[in-house]
Amino acid sequence: MVSMYNKKTSGSILLSRNKGIKRKFDAPKTPAALSSKAGRNVIRNHHTLQKQLAVALQNNDTEAAQTIQGKIDASGGLEKYQQASVCVP
Repeated sequence: MVSMYNKKTSGSILLSRNKGIKRKFDAPKTPAALSSKAGRNVIRNHHTLQKQLAVALQNNDTEAAQTIQGKIDASGGLEKYQQASVCVP
């Protein structure tokens, strides 16, 4: 009778036991996120434009405010800013 303890195996029992099994806790793949550098650029640009907008509104310069708001919207607005905020470590 051959004992299972004397039998030589080629690898760990733990490694071989889990081969080919999909784990329940694997997170689903999300769409491509921004890189950290791109995220920082989006955040920095958004903050700069928000400050410029605040100054334009304080000075009652509606033409400049509309131009700056257009730049904010063109760069993705609040949604893009929030997405970038999540990706930056």
